Amino acid sequence: MFDLPGSSWNDYDRTLISEGGGVYFRSDKDIPISPELKKWLGIRYKSLDGESLIRYLLAAPVELLWLGGIGTYIKASTEKHEEVGDRSNDNVRVDATNLGAIVVGEGANLGFTQKARIEYNLLGGRINTDAVDNSAGVDTSDHEVNLKILLMGLQKKNIIADYQPLFISMTGEVCRQVLANNYAQSLCLSLDQFRSADNSAVFLQVAERLEAVGFFDRAVESFPQTKAILSRPGQIITRPSLPY
Repeated sequence: MFDLPGSSWNDYDRTLISEGGGVYFRSDKDIPISPELKKWLGIRYKSLDGESLIRYLLAAPVELLWLGGIGTYIKASTEKHEEVGDRSNDNVRVDATNLGAIVVGEGANLGFTQKARIEYNLLGGRINTDAVDNSAGVDTSDHEVNLKILLMGLQKKNIIADYQPLFISMTGEVCRQVLANNYAQSLCLSLDQFRSADNSAVFLQVAERLEAVGFFDRAVESFPQTKAILSRPGQIITRPSLPY
């Protein structure tokens, strides 16, 4: 598909799909539901429209729910669709309380609302934030831009003749550095989870100090009030809240 000048999922080789699966348009009004799909999703319908099927798939019992497209598909049960700010997906969006996934990988930007991440995490779901899960692309771009600035400057000063060969030769090293950064930031979050579980007061004091000096806005970041966190069992600060 990626070698075609223009393509869509309709070009996908259907022989590679597991038995009972298929490729359909979201706008389809009558998608046949295979026996395998009925069993997996626990439904009895012979057919469904595309948007109804998407809602069932988002809530399906899976190990990993990976979001790699555009749009906000999960909201908190306390939120209204109009609060999300993504009208094009109002008809397919589901509540975090309905998810059957054990782990979420948010490769898309804002696949969940922040309140949905917090709600899902409090229910036992494992989730970061979109900024953590898709940070490799941003990190790679940062490396690329900074290297081009440096190498183009050297070329203009005639220190090097052509920066392109040297730039391309750095591909492997840039990939290693980006992966190392991603591993490290995930480790930092995991360590902070343990630290905050042991002593949440220190983290909450930092949040209050940052808020007092104007560097942190609880409302914008959907960061709960201190009293709300202290009232939780174990006074847990959720993993999605830690990056903020």
